[in-house]
Amino acid sequence: TVPTIITWNKGGQNVYLTGTFNNWSAKIPLNKSTNDFSTVINLPVGTHRFKFIVDDVWKCSDDLPTASDIDGNLINYVEVTDDSKKNDIFIENIDTLNGYSESPPEEYTDVIPSYLTSAVPNYYSDNINTDYNEDEQPPLLPPHLEKVLLNTHHKNEDPSKEDPMVLPVPNHVVLNHLYTLSIRDGVMALGTTSRYRKKYVTTLYYKPIEFP
Repeated sequence: TVPTIITWNKGGQNVYLTGTFNNWSAKIPLNKSTNDFSTVINLPVGTHRFKFIVDDVWKCSDDLPTASDIDGNLINYVEVTDDSKKNDIFIENIDTLNGYSESPPEEYTDVIPSYLTSAVPNYYSDNINTDYNEDEQPPLLPPHLEKVLLNTHHKNEDPSKEDPMVLPVPNHVVLNHLYTLSIRDGVMALGTTSRYRKKYVTTLYYKPIEFP
């Protein structure tokens, strides 16, 4: 994990933090200083989405990177990277660069000098690095793909009272995309949603799959 500082400077009396790093299930209090609120949390390498709770009101900071969630609400996010390994490589190999000056004028070549290839191993190589780094996390799924388009229930409504023929209004980022479901009983289901003015049309395709 990497210690990460998160700051809120938009006022308030009580400020809390919650996000994907705790599954939105807990509130982390921020410490108040003269001009702002801040806290330090240990986060794993990767992208984390979060929001502030200021005096019981959910808010998003304009001073931090923002994005929209699956419902179109603004949220903040932070990208945590581990730069310690890069710094270690630089410190270990900085001595190999000493004693070399800039290239003389009008002397150019396409051959990479040995002191560069030795300073940063594998960076200038044509070979693909197949070493797996367990510390690196896979990229997160885009938030608008975390919600199934079809057969979703409206918020705060009893699913038994819903009209099964009426679907919730889709987010604009999912329009004109082709989605597929897992093959079940030898049938693959494909779906796409398009919009004409204020009308949304969802078309489903069912394709029998024959396995060899």
